[in-house]
Amino acid sequence: MTSQSKSNSILYLGEQDVIASGLTMKETIDIVEGVYARHATGKMLMPPKRGIDISEIESEWKTGSTAMFGYDGGKGVVGAKWIGENKTNTAQRGLPNCIATILLNDGASFWPKSILQGVWITGMRTGAESVVGMKYLAGSRFLGGTGTLSILGCGVQARFQMQAILSITSLKRIVAYDPIKESLQKFCEEIGNTLKDKGTVVEQAGSPGEAVAQGDVIVTVTSDAGSPFIRFKDLKPGALVCALGARQELSLEAIHSSSKVVVDNRAQILHSGQLSKWVASGTFTERNIYAEICEIIVGKKDGRTSEDEIIIYMPGGMATLDIAVADRVFELARSKGLGIELSY
Repeated sequence: MTSQSKSNSILYLGEQDVIASGLTMKETIDIVEGVYARHATGKMLMPPKRGIDISEIESEWKTGSTAMFGYDGGKGVVGAKWIGENKTNTAQRGLPNCIATILLNDGASFWPKSILQGVWITGMRTGAESVVGMKYLAGSRFLGGTGTLSILGCGVQARFQMQAILSITSLKRIVAYDPIKESLQKFCEEIGNTLKDKGTVVEQAGSPGEAVAQGDVIVTVTSDAGSPFIRFKDLKPGALVCALGARQELSLEAIHSSSKVVVDNRAQILHSGQLSKWVASGTFTERNIYAEICEIIVGKKDGRTSEDEIIIYMPGGMATLDIAVADRVFELARSKGLGIELSY
């Protein structure tokens, strides 16, 4: 710890400091819902995220990165997240496949408040994103604890999704799928052990379609889906699809045949992510978007209006969420004396 005053220093928080801050999933969900609501007031600034695919030049590296910027007028903080991945990192370099760093600045002076490692923060806010959507868009059976969750992709983010979902409802059945059998088995064993006293049935699906067909809520957190695997004919009446994966997961038919398509941010979702392929081809336009989730939260648009509606919810991930969650982590960590004070 340096001798300078905290008001003139920058707090560095490593990943373990971030986790030790004690931020709970319940508070994260509240923060995410609050950020969404503030977006409906015009008090937020957020340009679409921008990416660099380094593998276009260095093909053997398989490295890509994304820059995300935003200003939260409710908290008076501006920030950026720089996140990227190389899927060979763990095997070849002993490093995490995904690496993220968040920089927070005071909105008035632009003084840098904190530098935080952001993988855990990203996981927490992404889990919370799904749950906020479920609160307004899922059917009563699921929210009442008697529905089935289908989850496709059984990696790290799937654990954050389960933590968030179980904070708002119980589950009758969980059907999971992952093409990597070891990941699928490990995930089902972990969740089964966690919920063994709750009476929840945890099953492994043999194919994506088998998992999709059983879900009242379908959560996709794949890292490389290949071709689209969610077909409209596999979705049962009343299903909610929360599509968070990094690749194309939804068929165009599923998107156009659904009752509603809800997104987190129109400008960004049209610019990048799952819909960008269809936008580029002209087969999906802004007119096909029913609402942003913020419009539903503040009552400008209706959420679910029928138990039979099939709804697609596509939160592409927003910098303002990362900034608000990181700022709360910063506050908690500073109160606990965590991290290292750096001079500017």
